[in-house]
Amino acid sequence: MNCATAKPLMDLHILGALSVTEYAAFERHLAECPWCLRLRAAKQLIASVMRRAIPQLEPPGHLRSRIMAEVNRDAIKPPSSSGVAETL
Repeated sequence: MNCATAKPLMDLHILGALSVTEYAAFERHLAECPWCLRLRAAKQLIASVMRRAIPQLEPPGHLRSRIMAEVNRDAIKPPSSSGVAETL
C-alpha cells in the first residue's frame, strides 16, 4: 500500500469499517509512513471532537418499524406491467 491507496481508506480506518485484510495493509503502511501516521492522528482528533460536539439523538421508536414496513412492501411488490415481454 502507498499513500495514494491509503488516503481514501483513512476515514474508514478511523470508523473501524475496514475489512481485516484492508486493516492489516493499512497498519503496515502506517508503520512505514510518518506522513500518513500524522494525517491519521489529525483526523482521529477531529472525529473525537465531532463525536463530543454533536449530540447523539435517539430516533423515535416507531421509525424502525416504519422503515422496515416500507422495505417489506417494496420487496413483495409484483414487477410492473411495463416489462420487456410486453414490448416483444
